[in-house]
Amino acid sequence: QSAANTVRFVSNGEQTNANTGPSLVDEPPLFRAVEIGTILGLQVLQPLILSTFTEGLPTDDWDAFWGRSLTTSDMTNGERLANALQELGPTYVKFGQALGSRPDVVPPSLADALS
Repeated sequence: QSAANTVRFVSNGEQTNANTGPSLVDEPPLFRAVEIGTILGLQVLQPLILSTFTEGLPTDDWDAFWGRSLTTSDMTNGERLANALQELGPTYVKFGQALGSRPDVVPPSLADALS
């Protein structure tokens, strides 16, 4: 596609040409859902599943689970989640900060990574 034929969806539902449309454009919700799924899948779920297969799912020590790292990386599971939330945007960062401020809700190692 050429740049002249690129269509953008504006927040009011109209379509505009990419070269003449407004600078602030909302993407269709499906694109954002795919982006969220990709980020969470690659950065959080895949490493968490690998960590679970290699060391098992904890029955009572979730703090150790969020504090452990894979042998291929020095990032802990909690840090992976924090980085994914950061990449997803400010709303997700605020959600992570809110969880990080509640060590009574999440394990301490996850709260440290999110704060």
